[in-house]
Amino acid sequence: MGLRFSFQLTILIFLLLSQAAAQGYVVILPDEVKNPFQARYQRISEELRKPASNVWAGSYYRDPGETWDEELVWEPTTGFAAYRETCSNGPRAWVNYGSATYRDGVLTLSSERNDTAEFLLKFSENELTPISWGKQHWLVPTKDLALFAYAINARSGEEYSIGYLKFADREKSRPRRPALPAKYLRLLGIPPIKASVVEIGKGATKWYPSMTISAGKDKGVIEGMSFWLVGRKGIGAEVIVTEVHDRTSIVQITGIESGDAEDDTIPTLRWRFTSRMPSTFFRY
Repeated sequence: MGLRFSFQLTILIFLLLSQAAAQGYVVILPDEVKNPFQARYQRISEELRKPASNVWAGSYYRDPGETWDEELVWEPTTGFAAYRETCSNGPRAWVNYGSATYRDGVLTLSSERNDTAEFLLKFSENELTPISWGKQHWLVPTKDLALFAYAINARSGEEYSIGYLKFADREKSRPRRPALPAKYLRLLGIPPIKASVVEIGKGATKWYPSMTISAGKDKGVIEGMSFWLVGRKGIGAEVIVTEVHDRTSIVQITGIESGDAEDDTIPTLRWRFTSRMPSTFFRY
């Protein structure tokens, strides 16, 4: 085997491994699922190497949660390809691909995969709003623009689990506020919402009972937003709003930190919450 051939083979193997790594656990999916996705992903990637016809085209990622990753690549002529992966309970992956239409400042994704297809990555919203944040480009599900603003107010970093950030912009500078549409821009900088527990659920099937807090539509609470426990030494807890009423909301614990005393983690009517994450809370 000649030196030139060996070098070319090494480069080929490196490129193949790099491509596989870029698509995470997609490589473990059945061929009938993996192959069409990889073909579309590759076509889009090749188009993205050409001079951009749309500054919003590119590779985006978001952070759905601990041990989870999600990537979305799109380009006007070849469409989109997206995958989500996790190493929890063994390596797993889900994929989607189809056409992408950018019109009137909105990106719409139309899947070519059937709703009942295996290993289908389902989007909570097919319409994404492009958001400039300094020199960064974000794609935010249109229905979640208010939630995106509340995450920024919370200083929790959860905007990375709601919107997609352009991969090439990760290290680019940005001001404190993104350029949200006017109705959502007004939400930025509002004071934290404070609430206390007024009722604790019974017969819960989850690891912690649901709780009712003393803040609802009257204080601007929206479904999906987070609150954090305050005033309890040695314990931290994050809850997510699952249901909103006029003056109350139902919340469910999604994360908890505590010392050695397990009794301290049992919710009580003395628990108080705020919509701004305490600096002492570690979110992973």
